[in-house]
Amino acid sequence: MLAATLVSCATAKNAVPEKAKAVLVKEDSRMLWSINGTDRNGNPSKIYVQGTFHIADGRCYPVSDLVEEAFFSADRIFGEISGEGNIELNIRMPSIYEESMARANGRLLSDNLSDEDVLLLIQLAGEDVFNTLNQFEPWVLTEEYEKVLIFDRNEKWAGIFEDILEEGGTTFVYAGTLHFVGDHSVFKHMEENGTLIIE
Repeated sequence: MLAATLVSCATAKNAVPEKAKAVLVKEDSRMLWSINGTDRNGNPSKIYVQGTFHIADGRCYPVSDLVEEAFFSADRIFGEISGEGNIELNIRMPSIYEESMARANGRLLSDNLSDEDVLLLIQLAGEDVFNTLNQFEPWVLTEEYEKVLIFDRNEKWAGIFEDILEEGGTTFVYAGTLHFVGDHSVFKHMEENGTLIIE
């Protein structure tokens, strides 16, 4: 009986407490979030996440003082400059075209466009490109782009963000805003993984 009690006490004493979930906060600056958590040693760990736009005008500049402070206070800075997903998309493109043409079943893109729109597309893309596009459903490309370059990437990045929090310190990440909004965002994947509370 005494042995069982001692083993029980030793187990309770050595038990590792469950790690608290990180908390996502939308900061006052445009498209800036912070993830506040702890590293593997229980020390504070923070990731600033700045959503960016691939094309923007002067209204996006200058960035706020809060963004500058977050950027310059960071121990590490990561940006979205990877071609990850592009190679996979290029490899899959021929089969995507074939599937799309089969689904179109003889319908043409031009069947849904005015004569003026057809002429404009020919001027912009050239006749050869237009003739290729005309044979399949172009929204299929949009769906595949979204899946490979946004949804699949977001799921992978959720794990990377969790690893960064484990390393500790302050990190600044900038990447396209679409990765951080909506039901398939990096943050939603972290929430589903049980590592993040979205306030």
